[in-house]
Amino acid sequence: MNLRLSTVRRNGKVYQYAQLVESYRSEHDGKPTCRVVKSLGVLNAVSIANWRVALSALREGKPLLVASEAAGATLLEAEVLRNFRYLDLAVLLRIWEDLGLSRLVRACLPACDPVTVDIERVIAALVLHRCAAPGSKLAAERWFPSTALPELLGVAPAQFNNSRLHRALSALEEGDAELQEALPSLIEAREGAFATAFIDATDTWFEGHGPPLAAKGIDKEGVYRRRVGIVLLCDQRGYPLRWHTLSGRYHDATALLDMAREASTLPWLKGKPVVLDRAVGSTASIEKLAASGLRFLTGLPYTEFAGCGAKVPWDDVAALQEAFADGEPEDESKPACIGGFHRVRPDRYVLDLGVFDKTRPKDTRPSAAVTAMAFARDSFGKDSFEVAKAHDCTERTVRKLRELCRLLPELQDRVLSGEADGLTIGKLHAIASRPANEQHSVFEEGIHSDPASHPVRAKGNAPAQTTTPLRVRGVLSFKPAAYLEKRRAAVAVLTEIKERADRINVRLAAPTSKRKDGSVLAEIGSMVRRAKLGDVVAPRIEKIGDGRILLLELDEAAWQRRRQCDGLTLLVGHAELPGAAADIVDLYFSKDAVEKDFQIIKGLVELRPIRHRTDPKLRAHVTLCMLALLLERTLRSRLKAAGSEYSPAMAIETLATTHLNQIQQGKRTFYGVNQPGPESRKILAALGMDDAATSETVRSAITPR
Repeated sequence: MNLRLSTVRRNGKVYQYAQLVESYRSEHDGKPTCRVVKSLGVLNAVSIANWRVALSALREGKPLLVASEAAGATLLEAEVLRNFRYLDLAVLLRIWEDLGLSRLVRACLPACDPVTVDIERVIAALVLHRCAAPGSKLAAERWFPSTALPELLGVAPAQFNNSRLHRALSALEEGDAELQEALPSLIEAREGAFATAFIDATDTWFEGHGPPLAAKGIDKEGVYRRRVGIVLLCDQRGYPLRWHTLSGRYHDATALLDMAREASTLPWLKGKPVVLDRAVGSTASIEKLAASGLRFLTGLPYTEFAGCGAKVPWDDVAALQEAFADGEPEDESKPACIGGFHRVRPDRYVLDLGVFDKTRPKDTRPSAAVTAMAFARDSFGKDSFEVAKAHDCTERTVRKLRELCRLLPELQDRVLSGEADGLTIGKLHAIASRPANEQHSVFEEGIHSDPASHPVRAKGNAPAQTTTPLRVRGVLSFKPAAYLEKRRAAVAVLTEIKERADRINVRLAAPTSKRKDGSVLAEIGSMVRRAKLGDVVAPRIEKIGDGRILLLELDEAAWQRRRQCDGLTLLVGHAELPGAAADIVDLYFSKDAVEKDFQIIKGLVELRPIRHRTDPKLRAHVTLCMLALLLERTLRSRLKAAGSEYSPAMAIETLATTHLNQIQQGKRTFYGVNQPGPESRKILAALGMDDAATSETVRSAITPR
């Protein structure tokens, strides 16, 4: 785009008309020509010079300082030496100061040797780095000089170096416990009281070996990586209140219960509901939550629905599922009440189960002794390699368990009847190794000895039920969309298994097929186990003449038991949990506040991957991410309160277009800010920070580098 001047003589006078013209190629002959974009009318010499400078800067991608007409042509000689990322960082830094985080960090850090730079300023810069351009510590060191933070914080770029960053992280880790103790009071004073708390856990992974806390395992994305765990306590607005970094070998339920136990001792959470994921929905976990005195709310696993003690109206559930079997999850024409369920919103029905005694589900699984004896008999005489493949175990395990067949046949029958449930498998092996004439006496001695010395149950079985009844509040929620989604997904998985069986049968029917039965059962069995349908689908191979066929036996009763829970969520909470059933359901599903927090620290502030190599630096890194999350949540809250449609990410991206410019005019060097665009002005107005981009504010707030 260029400026074209047209000279016209009229009545003895000369006029110059300016036009913006743009070059392009003609569609007819492809020859270059030009078109008028805008007629600018008559311009004076200063305006013409300004337009030429502006167009030149546009073509070369250089920053531009707009000169006023009154200043004359002298200001055109001013040169922009450098421009720095400014407005988004100035806004975030003001929120940091408004929350009192600068004073809090300064008060919580350990006493350090006098240095030229306050450590809390370095920490503030690292937190803003995570909000605006997250990356590694090395990336932060490179990023810092390109921003206005040296001017805003009074920290020279050379002072923001690797050694000082290490000292800041070490100091932050050392003061982390004190900071977490004081943070809730600061948030409550600035942003208001907490109504609800949420607890959840996630993980993060490493590039390279990682620190000692890191351990290999399957992470939340299903990838086998070196990872650590993070458990977070936040309020209903998503503000982080407390967090812990855990070993990569952490267990979700244990981590959540430990945080819940800690939360029960916090005075500012006393009497307030605390929502946890259904990972702590087992009876044993609920007993621990109840014992802590916490006003908890969680969901039950589907496996405990039937035996939890609540009177679930299964006929009403079946009627509800039948009403939505046509695949319309939000059909307003559906009845507002179906059985005891009431529609509280287009996509949800609710039933209040009241307060009931939470009982332990009956354990119907066979004991370890019965399971081992049945396996030994079933595998006896078969190829150990094929049996091992079919059961996902080693040949050594198969051979070891087969030794139980050395027991006398009548003793084997007694083991299968459950008489030896008080004996360990090792004890049974010891009896089987005895001569036949001694086995009877040793067996009788073993089953009549002190049962406390012999674990009766297989690993994972529940202990005996406590005598004190556990009183809980129960609410049943049905979501039609979830019901249809689960039903379709379950049918799709079952269909996939059947199609795999059909393909296997085609290969088995080929005259050249040499596959062994064990290999076939191992292939289809692995797929069944991955789909968690072991109690529903039983594969077997049947001989048909000279050939064989793989058959899948479907336990229809087990399949229907699985499907009757589709779309249902059974919530249990403290017996004194207040509120109507619909309110309790809304409270539980508002736990996406903490899930969104994890999305933010993994996305916007990039919690992962982590590159630190020591546990203290790792914990400091997590704390930086949590402080960045607090800034993001506060920015979101203030934008929402002002009715702004901007998200924090959009606001930061928009504000980042306004830079701090270092300008030289003759021998004089000064700072100025280019005028923010209309979108940036809207954001500043919503935040009450209209003055953040004025020259007066800038000159009074910055320290020239």
